[in-house]
Amino acid sequence: AGATDSALKVGEIGDSTYIIQGDNISPTPELPRSCNQSCGVNNNCGNGLICFPQWWPCSGEMPAEILSKTQIAGESLSTDEKSVLVGICPEVEGNIPNVMPPVLYGVCRNPQCPFKSDCECQTGNDAVLNYKIAFANVNGNDAKCVVNWPLQFIVLGGGTSRAYSGIIPQSKEVVGGKLVFSGSLVLTGFQRRAGVAVFAKGPKHLQVKYGKNNQEGPYNQAGGEIVLTANADTSPVYDFSKYPIIAGDVVGVSLETPDGWINGVDFSFVKSKSLVHETVTEGGYLKGDLDGNCQVNSNDVNILKISLQAKQGELY
Repeated sequence: AGATDSALKVGEIGDSTYIIQGDNISPTPELPRSCNQSCGVNNNCGNGLICFPQWWPCSGEMPAEILSKTQIAGESLSTDEKSVLVGICPEVEGNIPNVMPPVLYGVCRNPQCPFKSDCECQTGNDAVLNYKIAFANVNGNDAKCVVNWPLQFIVLGGGTSRAYSGIIPQSKEVVGGKLVFSGSLVLTGFQRRAGVAVFAKGPKHLQVKYGKNNQEGPYNQAGGEIVLTANADTSPVYDFSKYPIIAGDVVGVSLETPDGWINGVDFSFVKSKSLVHETVTEGGYLKGDLDGNCQVNSNDVNILKISLQAKQGELY
């Protein structure tokens, strides 16, 4: 072997598949990869799986914004972000990659339970929901704090229902001034293919029911018309963004958590925060910041006034 050969190295990436890489050679894995195979970012994984960092050995959950930054955007972490990770998982100190991702750093896992190494991946019969969704009254050009707002989905069909929480969409784009999120969700344990209804809500939003593609208002019918397959490549993409999720359910009557209602308690909370213009830095999170512009102000109060007309999430 010559000098060029000695600069090369071989890395195992799963299922006895190998990549050859050197100083000026990038890894070229075959895409998409399957469950429990190595990956660099989410786009490397198929069928709605996510790329989970294999350098994270702890059961404690990595903050969603950091997980998203490393595995979706493929960006490096700041010193402060690394300190946060070490605080949660001391064993990771010294093992956090400095560059994302020069080599394959993750493993494809089920997005419903990425922190559990024994979590089952898609069985092959589980349906896949490809979706587009939006939050109401969010200006896509000024939503610097709409970052990793988690979604909750409930799917219903044929007398069977399943719930999936903490879902972070894989991508977002501004469409006509609206911030539209897209994702592919493996519906673990749900095999229904036709007549499906989808219920969705955000972290400070009322639940909305979707029964068909391009829905522009309340479905107002039992059941649904959604048809799914067990493959992300063949399952239709359902655009729910024309009927955005309504914001305003920020606290409950007796708890500091949403209760499925928008009422005077929510109004009082947002109003009090708006009077002092509660503010957070870009990428931060505030309960009362309904438009995601990093500050609670009169616009959020006005949004809540509009949302008060809905009052309760859609339940059937």
